[in-house]
Amino acid sequence: MRKLTVVGMGPGSQSCLTLEALEALRKADLIVGAGRLLETLPEGCSKNRKIAVSAQAVCDAVYGSDSSLPCVVCTGDTGCYSLCTGLGKYWDGELSILPGIGSMSYLAAKLQLPWQDWKVVSAHGRACDPVEAVTENPEVFFLTGPDNTAQELCRQLMQAGFGGCRAYVGEKLSYPEERIVSGTVREIAEKIFEPLAVLVVKREKTADDIGNDTVSVKKDSENSVTGSCWRERAKTHGPGLLDDWFVRGEVPMTKQEVRAAALAKLGAAGAKVLYDVGAGTGSVSVELSLMAGQADVYAIECEEKAVELIGKNRERFGCGNLHVVFGKAPQALDSLPAPDAVFIGGTKGNLPEILGYDKTVELLKESDDIYLKFGADEKVYGLPLLLLIGWRGEPGVHDEPQHVKQGEVTLDLLEAMQIPYTVLVQEEKQALEQVYRMIKEVKEKNCPHAIVIRKGLFDEYKLRNKVCHDYPLSREEALKLIVQYLGKKDVVVSTTGKLSRELFELRETLQQEHERDFLTVGSMGYSSSIALGIALEKPEKTVWCLDGDGAFIMHMGAITNIGALAPKNYRHIIFNNGAHESVGGQPTLGFQIDMPAIGQACGYRHIYSVVTREEIERILPRLQQCEGPVLLELRVKINSRADLGRPTTTPLENKKHFIAFLSNE
Repeated sequence: MRKLTVVGMGPGSQSCLTLEALEALRKADLIVGAGRLLETLPEGCSKNRKIAVSAQAVCDAVYGSDSSLPCVVCTGDTGCYSLCTGLGKYWDGELSILPGIGSMSYLAAKLQLPWQDWKVVSAHGRACDPVEAVTENPEVFFLTGPDNTAQELCRQLMQAGFGGCRAYVGEKLSYPEERIVSGTVREIAEKIFEPLAVLVVKREKTADDIGNDTVSVKKDSENSVTGSCWRERAKTHGPGLLDDWFVRGEVPMTKQEVRAAALAKLGAAGAKVLYDVGAGTGSVSVELSLMAGQADVYAIECEEKAVELIGKNRERFGCGNLHVVFGKAPQALDSLPAPDAVFIGGTKGNLPEILGYDKTVELLKESDDIYLKFGADEKVYGLPLLLLIGWRGEPGVHDEPQHVKQGEVTLDLLEAMQIPYTVLVQEEKQALEQVYRMIKEVKEKNCPHAIVIRKGLFDEYKLRNKVCHDYPLSREEALKLIVQYLGKKDVVVSTTGKLSRELFELRETLQQEHERDFLTVGSMGYSSSIALGIALEKPEKTVWCLDGDGAFIMHMGAITNIGALAPKNYRHIIFNNGAHESVGGQPTLGFQIDMPAIGQACGYRHIYSVVTREEIERILPRLQQCEGPVLLELRVKINSRADLGRPTTTPLENKKHFIAFLSNE
């Protein structure tokens, strides 16, 4: 019966090999394993080596050889998230297993900490919920990976309120480049570590944990933590609790960013009575209750389903001082004690009546802190403005990823700024009546009013002044010439819109990876600044900014910084088609201004403008060799494909892979 020996190499360095493992490796006539491990084998080992990282691949490699003493190497302890556990499924001979020193015991020894209570969680190549792991276990040891790096796991923990927990990171353990870093989760989240790292997080025990070895928590139907753990998270996190922490429905909710700013302005410290008028889900009421534990907080709400949600969130966070009042303001305020501070979330169009209510008027007389300010405030200009706001990213309506967040907070922002708004209806006659009523209102009150327009409400508009020119190349054709020329270690930052979509599809067609491309989503005009930051941080890399004429013009001030800071590795390519093609083809001033001259005036070292394929092919070697910053204007025609797809990865996935690429190089 054929025998296969499995050697655990510990963290990976030969210094951690046991004597038995070392002897087995030197006797072996074939060694199979990950490339990283095969490169670090000690002297005297067989040069007959095959790379394989899965149990099946290992067995196939051995079966396909004439080896009499095969050996497979794996990291860590052979019994802890090791490929060894899967070998029995594919190997029908004898197995001899020689365990190694696991990274857990290695790091614990370096830190001089006991590890018998550590919960081991693998985030290497598998799904991982670090928040759940740390919530349920006071001490957690994470095996990290390219997608779930130490800093990424800590970022998730920080957002969940565990930023103050103690954390330790062991990077390249046992290697000469070994690095062990300790600090809070918040501090670790701001650092960058290589994927070859492990993470330990130690959570301070709560009152619920006293006398228990681990935290005992209940789970609701949504598999989320309930009870005192939520309250503990809230205390640690501070103002602006995460939106996902609240029980939510279809009821409007004051989002995290707006909530944090409003609560800071409200100044609830020392208050005895607080109002949250138009409480919605109760997110503001809950935070007021937690901030002012001695105060009575009244959540006033006229929608039954919203009242139900407030009750659930009150229970979730253990807010005994939160009282729910079912009714419409200002009438529902009659029986309540006079407030020390009031937050007005929703008004149902009753804002003047609420502000004119006796108790509110009395509060305003006594307070110097009145926050009713917006761009056309009557105290500034008092301008009658009718605002048209496209409601992109409306909750429940499919839209581009860059619009999702804005859609969630659009109405909340208007509420926070005390700008009245009307969501335009689809029926034409009623819509006209709404508009006429709003025009009358803004004229009479000298104030703004926002018309919120849902996606798809209007018929498609056909441009009357289309951009026409006869440049020979399309943007995609020009892009292909450039991409084929780029080096494997070059960094690419592409602007929002169709250019990034074309870049993604082109990589797919050429069977190239996407990790070196940062696809800017939504942030029109910021690609050049993003590329500038990378170029300054990574001077050894060539950084290519693929820009559009509309984006270039929108944030033209960025090129003054590029010229002044003068990174030698910066390559700025502007695909100029004279139009905002991604949003309909409206003309830009791209052909009416001299972009090369502007770049030269701002300090770019080399300036070029090309049109033809031959000119591009001739200029590319110069771009790679000359000292930057370099500006290249490519004049192209409007001719994007009708079947142009979209990236199959999310913006978050793109960011993770891109950061990993920058970190690994």
